[in-house]
Amino acid sequence: LMMHGDIVIQVYLGMRVDTLRECPRSFDAARHLRDCAARDENRYIVTYDRQVDATAVYDYAQEDAYYLCVCTAAGDYPAVQERLRELEARNSDGNLLGALQTRLLLSRMADTLSEAVKALPGGSEEMNWNELLQKIMESPYSQAFESLRQGYRWLCAQYAGRKRSHNAALASQIIAYLQAHYPQENLCLTSVSLHFGLNERYLSAFFKEQTGRAFAGYVQQLRIERARELLEEGSLSIAQVARQVGYNNPNTFRNAYKRCMGYTPSSSKREREENE
Repeated sequence: LMMHGDIVIQVYLGMRVDTLRECPRSFDAARHLRDCAARDENRYIVTYDRQVDATAVYDYAQEDAYYLCVCTAAGDYPAVQERLRELEARNSDGNLLGALQTRLLLSRMADTLSEAVKALPGGSEEMNWNELLQKIMESPYSQAFESLRQGYRWLCAQYAGRKRSHNAALASQIIAYLQAHYPQENLCLTSVSLHFGLNERYLSAFFKEQTGRAFAGYVQQLRIERARELLEEGSLSIAQVARQVGYNNPNTFRNAYKRCMGYTPSSSKREREENE
């Protein structure tokens, strides 16, 4: 300890790091040395390497933090739960961490959870996060991981619920757009993807997931249903009906109509005329 009047000064140094990205880890080590290390009146400077056994270092990589955040944002709690189980095992089986390393591990994991909370759209007032994060930091190892699971479980449920709500709203918007624009010949997966700013593959898979129908099949059904109504009215020729529902080529229209209805548009028109 270094005395200067009434001021007591002691310097704490974290572990050596090789990149600027790792500096927060070194700073955390120094901060926890200050909080946890026993004071030594004969040492002005307490260094991480001298205070802690360098072989007993916690195992929590940046990739782990990234994976947890991505899975949480996707609402995938089973994946989060499995990674937490792996992390708990990696840092306990055959590698008993000291108090400082345990605090460092839990501090970093609490920081990751906190970042996931901040990224939640609309906030998360329902959960007392300060209390939970404090509990993670102060609880024994296994209880701290249980608190982590509790926090991630709640967060994943929130993300999943908001994702379902968003998906339902987007699906409704896409269906409304198709119902309004199916008579346009150039309406296709590409044009709709561009309109909504989505990747074509994503839109195709998303539409199938939300409606149970293939995109092209749904558009074709809209067109053929309207074509059947127009043919029943009888005021337009088959070629005119085809153009009215988005088919510029009458042959393409006839083939699509027969696939959907089981008979040709001319048969439908002839049957209407015979019934008059």
